[in-house]
Amino acid sequence: MKLEGDSENPFSEGYICPKGRNAYKVVNHPDRIKHPLKKKEDGEWKKISWEIAFDEIAEKLTKIKREQGSESIATLCGAGGPRQTAYILPLLARALGTPNHIASASHVCAVPSILGDKFTVGQGLRKEANPDFINSKCIVIWGGNPTFSHPPLSKKVIQAKKENNAKLIIIDPKKTPLAQQADFWLKIRPGTDDALALGWLNILINKGLYDKKFVYNYCQGFEELKNRVKKYTPRKVEEITDIPAKKVQDSVEVYASNNPAALYQRNAIEHHTNSVQTTRAIACLIALTGNIDIKGGNLFTSSPQGFISRTQIRGFKKEKFKSGIEEKKIGNNLFPLMSFVYGPKAFKTMLNDEPYPLNAVYVAGGNPVVNCQDSKLTTRALKNLDLLVVTDYFKTPTVELADYALPAATWLERNECCEANYGNFITARQKAVEPRGEALPDLEILIRLVKKLPWADREFISWESMKEFNDWRLKDMGLNFKDLKNEKFIVKEKKYKKYQKNGFKTPTEKVELYSSTLEEYGYDPLPNYKEPPESPISTPELLDEYPLILVTGNNNMFYYHSQFQQVDELRKNRPYPVAELHPSTAKKRNILNGDWIKIETPRKKNESVLFKTELTEKVKKGTLITDHGRWFPRDPPPERGAFRSNINVITTIKPPRDKIIGSLPLKGSLCKIKKIDKKNKK
Repeated sequence: MKLEGDSENPFSEGYICPKGRNAYKVVNHPDRIKHPLKKKEDGEWKKISWEIAFDEIAEKLTKIKREQGSESIATLCGAGGPRQTAYILPLLARALGTPNHIASASHVCAVPSILGDKFTVGQGLRKEANPDFINSKCIVIWGGNPTFSHPPLSKKVIQAKKENNAKLIIIDPKKTPLAQQADFWLKIRPGTDDALALGWLNILINKGLYDKKFVYNYCQGFEELKNRVKKYTPRKVEEITDIPAKKVQDSVEVYASNNPAALYQRNAIEHHTNSVQTTRAIACLIALTGNIDIKGGNLFTSSPQGFISRTQIRGFKKEKFKSGIEEKKIGNNLFPLMSFVYGPKAFKTMLNDEPYPLNAVYVAGGNPVVNCQDSKLTTRALKNLDLLVVTDYFKTPTVELADYALPAATWLERNECCEANYGNFITARQKAVEPRGEALPDLEILIRLVKKLPWADREFISWESMKEFNDWRLKDMGLNFKDLKNEKFIVKEKKYKKYQKNGFKTPTEKVELYSSTLEEYGYDPLPNYKEPPESPISTPELLDEYPLILVTGNNNMFYYHSQFQQVDELRKNRPYPVAELHPSTAKKRNILNGDWIKIETPRKKNESVLFKTELTEKVKKGTLITDHGRWFPRDPPPERGAFRSNINVITTIKPPRDKIIGSLPLKGSLCKIKKIDKKNKK
């Protein structure tokens, strides 16, 4: 089998990353879960039939519902990757009558930005398909490394520089590949992006560099915002961010004076305790410069007319959910603007039964033991359940805790409608090979499970097959899945300044620099700055023992969070968990390139993790940048090395956290390191 990129794809233009090129090795890997498995009393796995698996899971769910109520059941997904889980698991939750769908990563992945955009302009503004790089004269990459995470976008940035002479501004504590080509690399102190954004806003306003006509016609709250940002002078911003005042001023002047300009912001901004307000401040920058929905700016995108998108499926018939059930959602009063259950709160509930017991969880598209903060607490929580069902390709550390492991079909083994992330086109993902063993697509598993539950509400999962589901998504376009395969790509024509006709999708139908929604819920209606709770400024007393700033979640091209570490061809490119630091930082500690180090944090004093050093001058001095999601598939079960070099062992779910969505300080907190003897690294 060989995989090649499709040059006709509107997004990738034929590029295929190492993970994609090696995807068939996931399909044929000898360690694939190919049959339903049941955990025996001795901890070993027993192969069972699908019929037995569905019967036994249904029996256990029925017993839990009868004794504890439907709300004691939950579904859980993580980032998911190319699986359907993020948008179909909420439907399973509703079918089971529970308000508890746990999105275990959403408080630090995408949703803070989604909310920031929603409260400011009403819809998505700065994810993958929003910045129109090709037509831009200035590009800002804020907290992202598309060369590794979305390479086709990096290609477009380079193309814009060559063809448009576009200016390039990179905001990152690490000199990424694009930063090496940038006009400005703003080497920011991790966790202070909100201060820089407010400083940029201050300069735009005080120097009159903003789009006055756009602000007058389409924005509300300008005077309030002007008053909020006035204290964030270039000098003040330098004191907070470590970026020289002149660079702060010169860079924003370049952004404001080279229109159209596109701003691309990624998940690094969301790994702080002020994530939503930071993303709001950045959205305000796009608005004040008039770069909203214009050619070369940040576009509003949507799927072709009539197509039923993932977002629509996620909210499918939610209004028909039984009255009063949604109010029982775990953490409903903690974060009322969340549509899902906050992961850290759910894990605490599994342990302490507050506000009520949570006894059964169905997991798909997630590996929370490795990817969730405080991995050992997460593990204890999952062990405390009466029933844990996990669907996956491999026996991950999370699967090893399950009562039942169900084999999921990979993206090469199923037919489905595929929409570009935040994009304007759809295509048919066509099955290339038959599912290995007895693997099934995630939706097929859910359909067959709810059929075994007489009390489940089939209205939320009413389809009889994946084929029927695929055709249903296209019916309002007058198409079926066979038609989509023949069409190959259906692209929605780009139209600009759509707000001129319909306004913005906010309560006031304007850009809300001052958010009426946040004010209604008792939050600060204006973007603000919060110093990280653990930093050289907020906790100087910790610096003697914990002198380094920790940045977790370093990107690479070979893994997607904790996925693909079984694949030899990928693992040989990143065989060890890597911690990057500046040579001068290492020299002070007698650390050489390739040495193993132990990392500790003040909030998890009794825990540590092991990483191999990579010394590079591309990293800001005094900063330690680590991989995340590391485990060792070849290690013995059940842990499979999940606690040896997994950075989430030394992160915590304890407050402080973002007030609106609960984001945690995965970037910008403090740590210490110690060189260890290679012989004793385990």
